[in-house]
Amino acid sequence: MKGILGIVLFLLTLCFGTASAFSADLKTISSEAEKGDSIVRSGYGQIVYTMTRVDSLSARTKQKDQELTSSLLPGQTMIIQNYTEVFIDMSFDGPRIRNDISTIFNCPDGTSFSSHWLSSYDGNQTEELHLDSLGPNGFITPRGYVRTENVIRVHQYDPRYYGNAVFNVPVATFVGGLCREGSLENIRISGEETIDGIVCDIVEADVAKSDKAYKVWLAAEYNYRPVKYELRTSEGLEEVINSFKQYGDVWFPEMITVQKYYFDGKQFVIEKRMTLDVDDRFEVNSVLEREVFDIDFPRGLSVYDFRTGENYIKE
Repeated sequence: MKGILGIVLFLLTLCFGTASAFSADLKTISSEAEKGDSIVRSGYGQIVYTMTRVDSLSARTKQKDQELTSSLLPGQTMIIQNYTEVFIDMSFDGPRIRNDISTIFNCPDGTSFSSHWLSSYDGNQTEELHLDSLGPNGFITPRGYVRTENVIRVHQYDPRYYGNAVFNVPVATFVGGLCREGSLENIRISGEETIDGIVCDIVEADVAKSDKAYKVWLAAEYNYRPVKYELRTSEGLEEVINSFKQYGDVWFPEMITVQKYYFDGKQFVIEKRMTLDVDDRFEVNSVLEREVFDIDFPRGLSVYDFRTGENYIKE
């Protein structure tokens, strides 16, 4: 009888005690993660982004490419990229951000082209300077733009988007029940795992009203930054793997790998791989002068102002 009673008490402790511990741990993670979410205020340096279509030769990908190109109108051309390399000089300070982006596009037919874009949002307006070259003749079309809203597309080039957050959602917000897709439910700590010597708490959650589910590995040693996370659906998987470098009391990503898979009916097959390599000389929480976020349009440049709908030549 005592043996049976002991087993019952053990099971009750396991069920209710563990649930209570998980709840307390989630609160702790949320509280500590909130500090990590806000500790990075500014930064500047070079980042190298690459994108590779790993599955470019499969019948599935060729069919998708054919479907895209068959919808083009006469005279239109679509450039399909198997490999892209982008060099970014990035500066950010609070809401202000500047990206000087040089891109080399390599196409399946062996041709390549490049572009150079300067984009800056100073907290009040966005200024853009586009310098593009196409073909062997190096045809260059300079163009300037000014607008009120921040339209800089930085998510694929910004290490904060993947490494300091979960798809740009602060970790504390994620643990609290919100994600890129909407609301989360059934948020739980499912275990603990060591990745490259770093102990991580595994947090899992389901996206409400969908078949999507998250699994996130958070490292207490890194202010609960995500060392790894996955978004899984019935059709595919998106995986992010981060490594970090310490800047004083701040941990900031140094290498990010994003891999996208599709499900072929039997297994997940990698379709695309993206990497972000943060230069060793990157500075975090340094003082940046306001002039950093100003773009000087060259004299004679054609500029379109979205605020007024007018086009003018820079004098």
